[in-house]
Amino acid sequence: MPEALPIGSRRAPLSIRRRLRRDILIVIAVLWALFTALGLGVVIHAGRADLDEDLALCAALIDERRGSGPLRLPERPDELMFQIWTADGRLLARSAGLAPEPLAALRQGYSNRFDGHRVLRVYAAAADADGSRVLVAAPAWNHQQGARTLALWLLLPAAVVFPLLAAGISLVVGRAMREVAGEADRIARRDPDDFDPLAPERLPEEVRPLAGAFNVLLQRLATALDDERRFNDSAAHELRTPLSAIRVDAQALLRRETRAEVALVLQRIVSASAACARLVEELLMIARLSAWPAALPPSAPLSLSAVVELVRRDLAPQIEARPIEIACEVAPEAVARFPEAVHLILRNLLENVIRHARGATRVKIEARERDGFLQLLVADDGCGIPEAQRVRVFERFVRLGEEGSGTGLGLYIVRRIAERLGGSAVVGDSEAGGATLVVVLPARLPLAATPVETVEPA
Repeated sequence: MPEALPIGSRRAPLSIRRRLRRDILIVIAVLWALFTALGLGVVIHAGRADLDEDLALCAALIDERRGSGPLRLPERPDELMFQIWTADGRLLARSAGLAPEPLAALRQGYSNRFDGHRVLRVYAAAADADGSRVLVAAPAWNHQQGARTLALWLLLPAAVVFPLLAAGISLVVGRAMREVAGEADRIARRDPDDFDPLAPERLPEEVRPLAGAFNVLLQRLATALDDERRFNDSAAHELRTPLSAIRVDAQALLRRETRAEVALVLQRIVSASAACARLVEELLMIARLSAWPAALPPSAPLSLSAVVELVRRDLAPQIEARPIEIACEVAPEAVARFPEAVHLILRNLLENVIRHARGATRVKIEARERDGFLQLLVADDGCGIPEAQRVRVFERFVRLGEEGSGTGLGLYIVRRIAERLGGSAVVGDSEAGGATLVVVLPARLPLAATPVETVEPA
């Protein structure tokens, strides 16, 4: 169920143009940020390497010059500072203003030291022959300042470039979507009965699959509309016949004088009214079938033998009027998990045999569950159905031969139910020489239509 929106609020429509512009800008921003981070990393690494090289060179110069006279080094501790320590931990020399504490551990290598608000990069040279060691340090601000400068030069242009990129992307995307907007406008101006396919060659390549799917939908809608029109014409024709008979008989009833004549006319009116009612009922059933199986009411599973018995009980007057012998072979363990559909199928199959199977005296009903499917068979010993007509019998308002009554919708309803539930309906030959109507259904409905009640195993 869609999320309810507050009263007066409105969800913004999806815009491909805005989404593309946003996504492209996000990708560019991410790439720009990665490029900036990579540049900063390179600058920091290169600056630290240069500083380490300078410190090592200063340590070598100090070590070389300390034996040739007094050392003359910069007196600014913010540029360079040094210490010379003996092997036993005595301070031999140091820069002016530098505390008499070791800048770092007295072992060769590089290290960082926090001195108040700044970070010092310290290099401890290798020990001389007498065990003394030179320590040289310098603030690390120089390569950090270079990194900040680079970041500024990389990030500041984004403030100018990004608005230009947004405008350019909007222009390019808008031009690409112009044909889509034009096609949408042409579709909006179409007549309701215009089902001509779209022209995919006028659309961008990415939208052509959508246009192809829309064309398939248009074709299906045109076919469905044509079928419905023919169905309405046929239904109107079928209803016109019994209604005309009722009108004629009612007019004739006014001229009848004897009770027997009146009774005969009334009987014809009753029969015609029953035919109208049955036709209307079957038309309503066909209309409801479009919502199956989701529209099936929740019901408890029922054994197939019980469903067959209900069908025999419903059609008992017609069976006795033929008369016709009914034999049933139903697997006792078979269960109909959607009994309403199975009952409707068996009733229409059996009623079709009773009404239209010429010369039939025996009817055999078989119902079983096998390999995850329900198999329903109704066979007779009548004249059978010609092979050329075995597909037509499932069409609407089709009757084979003039004799017999009926609406011509019974087998059509059977086929529609079977197809809606994921099954099939076919006609074959029976062992007794007549016809066999076979319906195969899945033993279980899709999840959305599964009945809420279940049958516990015995």
